[in-house]
Amino acid sequence: MNILIVGGGMYVSGRGTETFGTVFPALFEANKLNLITEVCLLTTSKKSAENSKKRFNKLKKLTNSNLIIKIFTNFNKKNDPLLQSIKLFKPDLAIIAVPDHLHKTISLKIIKNTIHCLIVDLDLRFQKIMRLLKIILLNGIINMIGWICGA
Repeated sequence: MNILIVGGGMYVSGRGTETFGTVFPALFEANKLNLITEVCLLTTSKKSAENSKKRFNKLKKLTNSNLIIKIFTNFNKKNDPLLQSIKLFKPDLAIIAVPDHLHKTISLKIIKNTIHCLIVDLDLRFQKIMRLLKIILLNGIINMIGWICGA
């Protein structure tokens, strides 16, 4: 299975902490069970990409893993980098770990491309969640949410 991660911050790589976040360690555990072939990381900056890749490689060495990571960044603003990475990488699953204000836009693009997704921390109000659920059901995909914030 190919996994696309959108975001490279604390949840993904532990940025700003001494940990490896929650996403990377979970992927390495899944790789031990031969569930994951490749990981693709989409970040908004070169600095975030480099930091995430360093942490990924450090964890790879600690776990003696053969998991591969590809990095896409948001450099080419002409074309949508998310849609470009979906087209080139062809993920089976996307993990969305971005700031709250980007949840809806990113998750809708992924869902409309019929890619199963996990939203790490969804912060949408009830009506927006219901609209998102309708699109999910219409596309026949699996969507999971780490936790929901909001009223």
